[in-house]
Amino acid sequence: MVMTILSDDLINSTEFRNNQSRWLNKAYASPISIISGKKKLVLLNREYAKNMYQLNNYARLVAQFCREQHKGLIKKSEAFPWIEHLEEKEIARFHIELLSTFVDALRNDNSSIMEDVLNDWKATAEVAGDSQLSRRLLEEGAASKYVPLD
Repeated sequence: MVMTILSDDLINSTEFRNNQSRWLNKAYASPISIISGKKKLVLLNREYAKNMYQLNNYARLVAQFCREQHKGLIKKSEAFPWIEHLEEKEIARFHIELLSTFVDALRNDNSSIMEDVLNDWKATAEVAGDSQLSRRLLEEGAASKYVPLD
């Protein structure tokens, strides 16, 4: 299977220098490769680069976690060490949600949804691992402390 990573315009450094404004504007929408002899540079939108970097990082974490799960390391993870506080059913749900969210992040080019899911599950694990915090969160307060919503 052949996959194109960057379908960009290839220009030489002279062309870039002569039409710098045009190429900078174009690079904001899609990557531009600038070739100068054997040197090759890519000019691309900073947000696109950030998202690509984050998705690559999440891909490594997801792959590592899947490998750990495949090896039977259900409650141990170097990728997500906090899962040790989750029950096995919760870990299974986390695994499904992690994969589903990762596919959505790739499909929509939006790495921020991964951060949201991981933060939510990490908070869940932290509460599960701290019995005092869990009790405090489940305590019902006095009705006089509630503010009525209209």
